[in-house]
Amino acid sequence: MRAQGVYRFMVVVGVGMAAAALVWMRRQEAAAQAGRAAAPATAAVLVPRVDIAAGASLNPGEFVQRRLPVADVPPGSVTSPAAVAGAVARQALWAGEPVVAGMLYASAAQATLAAQLPHGMRAVDLPVSSAAGVGGLLAPGDRVDVVAVVNSVSPARAVVLLTDVPVLAVVGGSAGSAEAGGQVTSGTYTSVVLEVTPRQAAALALAQTSGPLSLALRNPSDSGSPSPTVAPAALVGGVR
Repeated sequence: MRAQGVYRFMVVVGVGMAAAALVWMRRQEAAAQAGRAAAPATAAVLVPRVDIAAGASLNPGEFVQRRLPVADVPPGSVTSPAAVAGAVARQALWAGEPVVAGMLYASAAQATLAAQLPHGMRAVDLPVSSAAGVGGLLAPGDRVDVVAVVNSVSPARAVVLLTDVPVLAVVGGSAGSAEAGGQVTSGTYTSVVLEVTPRQAAALALAQTSGPLSLALRNPSDSGSPSPTVAPAALVGGVR
């Protein structure tokens, strides 16, 4: 009888322990599911493996993808290593920090153009046709005058908007060139990049809404006078 009592006691204790273990396991599983449900959504961003200096050419192997909560992903973040192939660091990039598109130059050519701009100057891309772009004969290093046609008045008028403006680059084709014997070969391009001040950039933007723009090539030795930026009133109300 005594042995049977001990046996029954052990059975009761065992059942109790099993029930307690089952309750504990269910609570742990519920907590884990709650944790997974509360985990924020994440997105992949690109981060440097090591610190990278400003002006350095970038290699995809120097970067790795890292997942961050969506709320912590900076706008414009780069997500793929392929996106940095051939790019140049516009500023210092720090190891482990997300890379944003604005931190990069798309190519070495773009970096070179930005680097050659004097302090306080701007590069402006001006769309031009073959006729308006000196017949395709412009090349980087040339200097031009910008002529604006004002169609908002009757009769239409033409004004010299800017003078002695440096040409930084031609875009969308090739520049013109001079060959031996005075032969000139015209290039093909869709726009010209000019070096201007911020005020001149604003004048160009406004002038493009008033009518077509043309470029007049200058002799390199003709320095001329400072650029006569036309007041906005001249573009909308005629030139006096």
